[in-house]
Amino acid sequence: MRQKLPTWSGHVSSWLNQRDVPIHLVRYEDLAADTAGRLKSALAFAGLAATDEAIARAVRFADFARLRQQEQAQGFRETEHPWRPQTFFRRGEVGGWRDELTAVQVARIENDHEAMMRRLDYKLTTPRSAPQDPREERVNDRASRQLGLRQGR
Repeated sequence: MRQKLPTWSGHVSSWLNQRDVPIHLVRYEDLAADTAGRLKSALAFAGLAATDEAIARAVRFADFARLRQQEQAQGFRETEHPWRPQTFFRRGEVGGWRDELTAVQVARIENDHEAMMRRLDYKLTTPRSAPQDPREERVNDRASRQLGLRQGR
């Protein structure tokens, strides 16, 4: 059975705009800036309590460097698919995607998802009239589809 998947913006808005299920939005940027605080807030939203010690322990176990070490030593199930990159945990840097992609790719993402990025308070770095290089589009189509970034297709 074929199923049309929404874009990243479509997926996020489907959650943010619905009223049937309570949601608690956590952005990676906020989690990276205050991991313990965001975890505590998420637990409170779920009606769960945890001691500061338990939260600190969870934060230590979820430390990016530790996850990378575990992946290198034991592997990670998400990378076992042939279409996945060799490592799941790349760098763990806020905004790191911008320097992993070309300027044209960043411009395309920001253009396609501008409204949602603004809604979620992401800073846009590309001028609104950024040119699209048609030669690069063919190369990037496959990566965009894998990342769910194709708008309207």
